Amino acid sequence: MKNRLFTALVALLIAIACSAQTSRSSNIREKLNAFVESKEYGVHRLNIPQDGLNVYQFAQQFAIGEELDSKYYGPLFTPRMLDLEKAFRSEAVNAKTIYIHDASDGDSPLPGVKFQLMTDAQHPMIHAVTFDLNKNIRLISFEEADGRIYVLLLMWDQTVDPDKKIGDTFLMDGMIYEISGWKMDDRPYIAHYKRPSASGTFVAGLQYNAQANAMSVEEFMAKVKRTCEIFQRETPQGRTAAGVVLNKTCNAFSGKLTKEQYFDALSNIQPLVDSEKNENLKSILGYSCYMIYKKSELYEGDRDTDVTRAPTAASEITTTQVSKTIVYNSMLMNEMVGKEMVDCQISGTAPLKGQKVEVRRCITSELLGTCPITNGKFSFNCKLPKNEVCRIYLDNREAVYFYTDGKPIIADMEHLTVKGGKTSQKVNDFLQTVERERLAELHETDIQKKAEINRQRGERLLKAVRENRDNIISACALSLVYTEMSYEELKPYLSDDYAFSHHILLAPMREYVEGLEKRRPGTPYTNLELVDTKGRPHQLSEYIGKGYVVLHFWHGLGGYGSEIHPSMKTLYEAYHSRGVEFVTLAFSFGVQGWREEVKQRGLTWPQLMPNPDTNPRDALAAYGIRSYPELIVIDAKGTIVACPRNLEELESVLKELR
Repeated sequence: MKNRLFTALVALLIAIACSAQTSRSSNIREKLNAFVESKEYGVHRLNIPQDGLNVYQFAQQFAIGEELDSKYYGPLFTPRMLDLEKAFRSEAVNAKTIYIHDASDGDSPLPGVKFQLMTDAQHPMIHAVTFDLNKNIRLISFEEADGRIYVLLLMWDQTVDPDKKIGDTFLMDGMIYEISGWKMDDRPYIAHYKRPSASGTFVAGLQYNAQANAMSVEEFMAKVKRTCEIFQRETPQGRTAAGVVLNKTCNAFSGKLTKEQYFDALSNIQPLVDSEKNENLKSILGYSCYMIYKKSELYEGDRDTDVTRAPTAASEITTTQVSKTIVYNSMLMNEMVGKEMVDCQISGTAPLKGQKVEVRRCITSELLGTCPITNGKFSFNCKLPKNEVCRIYLDNREAVYFYTDGKPIIADMEHLTVKGGKTSQKVNDFLQTVERERLAELHETDIQKKAEINRQRGERLLKAVRENRDNIISACALSLVYTEMSYEELKPYLSDDYAFSHHILLAPMREYVEGLEKRRPGTPYTNLELVDTKGRPHQLSEYIGKGYVVLHFWHGLGGYGSEIHPSMKTLYEAYHSRGVEFVTLAFSFGVQGWREEVKQRGLTWPQLMPNPDTNPRDALAAYGIRSYPELIVIDAKGTIVACPRNLEELESVLKELR
């Protein structure tokens, strides 16, 4: 059974960098040039004799009319600068690095940055910029197709001087740094300074060690809270930028959260997920929740373990050795609106050292109720979504499962059993067995034994699906095994004849099947605009019409889909001479990182990614891709003839081609 890791579609929103002429940065550059040429705020360029670095200074003081609220400075942006600000925020989701801070929010958690330019290894230029407490900061960067990095740093002060005689005056002054240059070796292009010492000098000079610059837990928690506060009072564009900042903050954090810190951080982000209407932004926020979970002590590994080393021959790859990421984009975080609720009485026993129990929804892990443990016992009532599967956690670790049919639940948290309705007992017995098997596979180091555990678990889940069609056990099993089933096998469980076809547990399965329908055999291929590792444009149609084409979808976040490359190389060498072309499409990579991966892995067949001038999500939507790796075989007429679920199936398909 292929290993699965549920994630949010936000991974697909992280930027694919663009060429210098038609890059995302061109929108920023256009608005910056318009602002400079307008001379608003007396803007002028400083004479800096350094290629790749433009520095501008601006300042202006003027009276504030009585009609303006002196505490709100937004209307005081002149048209060209307002356009620049809007362009910055609108491009935030496509950026490699994004940072936004308003002085009204207090001390900036980023005390300064340093960036480096170079003409060659012997002539680097390093520049440092520090931020005062009253600075408003906008920092954005894009990775260009040629390997350069474009950065715009905009920072300014804005103050109001009250004067009863002449009226209040507004003073705004700031700097703009426009940077385009190469990275220095393997060091970060933009790095953080440490905070100044009491003497006003920096504690350390240039620091490129990632660990030295890592956020502490306290800094991370403070930034999450502050970013969430900013998110709540922002405009729609501002919320998108703040959401990206939050996502990248969670991704950059390299520390470990305790369970208390995790739930504290989650309590700041979860309400934003629940209330957000924009599905893309909802996904960004939802994935932020997932990232902090992976960095907490609660995380014991994904649903299955990843392959650490792929066999060298294609025939050695089995279904059990293929790691696949399932991308589920709506996260179901806001689904409980209008959901029918039921009162549940929950009681039970726990070890004397236990502190509290929590009730959480299985599909989303939403916290629905909590109760302290007193002398090894607990008892409480809570409202829960009707006819669902929920979990009772003991101190965020051990869990029992039950069905929310309104019947009282008595849980034994030491032996992980439940009493109450028969359905709850069956659900708990079934899922406890599944969890034991999952942990056994997770901790097994012998690859053959791991594969056997995986195979047995898959067979048992499929058997549970077939034998429990009239009860919730089938939905529980389906939610864990649907990616092992073909479209034809899944189809009966989507019809209204199946009582649980619209159950919340199967929402990810329904979206997965929607993707399968877009690439079913007999469906015409969809052309895509692509670029190769040198930035040269291509069309997918260039490879269609000469013979069969194997499309391989590869995800840059964690390299999902890359573990089959060694065996793909074997198949390429065996079948390319027979007229079969292999094309790998990469998603969610930075351009330079993608090039380095291709070079390091020695991938000689066409390696492409979506053209930076297009939305990469359009390419994924065209083929219904929500998991990695995915394989599609297209014939010379441009018709999809097969969608192998693994390399075993691909090899069988290729052997049958004429």
